[in-house]
Amino acid sequence: MLKKKDFKKLINQKKIRNLLIKTYNENKLFNNLYFVGNEGSGNLTISLILVSKLLKIKNQTYNHPDIHFLFPTTKDKKYEFYIKKWHKFITTNQYGSLQDWINIAKIKKNMYIGVSQINRLIKTIYLKSFQKNKKVILIWMPDKFNKTASSKILKILEEPPKNTIFIFSGDKTNNILPAILSRLQIIYLESLNKEIIQKNIIKLFNIEKKNAEKISQLSNGNWNKVLKIITNKNKNILKNYFLSILIKSIMAHKNKQILNDFIKFSEDISQLQQEHQIQFITYSISKFKEIIFFKKKIINSTNLQNYIKKDLWDFFIKIIDDKKIYHIINILEKSYISIINNINIKIVFLELLIKITKYIHQNNK
Repeated sequence: MLKKKDFKKLINQKKIRNLLIKTYNENKLFNNLYFVGNEGSGNLTISLILVSKLLKIKNQTYNHPDIHFLFPTTKDKKYEFYIKKWHKFITTNQYGSLQDWINIAKIKKNMYIGVSQINRLIKTIYLKSFQKNKKVILIWMPDKFNKTASSKILKILEEPPKNTIFIFSGDKTNNILPAILSRLQIIYLESLNKEIIQKNIIKLFNIEKKNAEKISQLSNGNWNKVLKIITNKNKNILKNYFLSILIKSIMAHKNKQILNDFIKFSEDISQLQQEHQIQFITYSISKFKEIIFFKKKIINSTNLQNYIKKDLWDFFIKIIDDKKIYHIINILEKSYISIINNINIKIVFLELLIKITKYIHQNNK
């Protein structure tokens, strides 16, 4: 059963949500869907919600044998290279834009969905499904098909494999073959108005009404812009969180209340949105890598020095080494996976802080 709670990551779109719940639960879901909406409206989000339900995927683990993704790439690198970037993209920012994908995948040339992706799809689409006798193909930005790929995907749609559902997701219908569009049930997502955006900012991020109103005005109906504005505002918060745990970890041997401090920190950070918890982890990883570069004298200074007292910083640099930092980065990466999988966040961060402290002081004389 598809339920209202399955759409918790989707902002608004109540009409479409109700339509999908009705058609899915009555077993009347169309096999070829195209969710069309402006950037930040949630076309990729709703597509992934449906994928997860169809294949019973939990915790955003999209590395599933019965799902195949088609998305814009270049011919410079193989699909295997891009699919790793793609999984990161769809788990960290489901409201992301084409430009966001370009930035994550580090694409510098014109990108498109080419015939090599279709050929790869053909090799797997006719194989027996892994479970539930069902396969799902998610195609993001279908307007990026080149001419040859368009013809090949059209042929598949004309004679589709049994028990296969095609979900197209994009922001336009032009530049797509009319013959392809004629075989799709096109569902247009509504643009988000200022009131809806403001209401959700207050609800999800606990931001004051006055500031939420400013952000909603700047967003121009684009939830992706909202997330970027809030992320930029949160950079100082992330820095302060990181400095707090680093300083507490360095001074742990002098602080009898350190466990209570860590518990309080874990409770505070567990109140943040998952996206911001992930940002904290990635920020922390980048800062520990910066410390490695400083230790190796690849860089002459790090701005962390500006926020930590000199004697404490000198003590830390003396006791920390590459091996310890690599251990810390490893546990940060494991915490990243735990957050995505919705494991108890308080426990995840408490264990993380304890282990960071352990590695910082390990084998110190």
